[in-house]
Amino acid sequence: MVYGCTQFQAFFRVVLPMAKPVIISVLFLAFLQGWSDFLFSNMLTTGDGPRTASVAIYVSSAGGERIEWGVLMVMTLVTGIPPVILYMLAQKHITKTFQTAG
Repeated sequence: MVYGCTQFQAFFRVVLPMAKPVIISVLFLAFLQGWSDFLFSNMLTTGDGPRTASVAIYVSSAGGERIEWGVLMVMTLVTGIPPVILYMLAQKHITKTFQTAG
């Protein structure tokens, strides 16, 4: 072991700090996959109940005679803000992972 550390101490002091950028990158990519998943959300949300953002954008743009482009653009902008904020918070770790991984 490392300088008399237990297995848990070695994990938390050596392995976890080294794996931190990779863990953050995987969490970010998993968040993006879930955030932008349209097909699964569309199958689960039927009727007039609550919908995810991507399904709400689709429903407001599909069908009907008149499309409210202003509302549609605002919905798209609001939907895109959380991934951008998350990326800005985790940018250092994500770029570090991609630089070391190649």
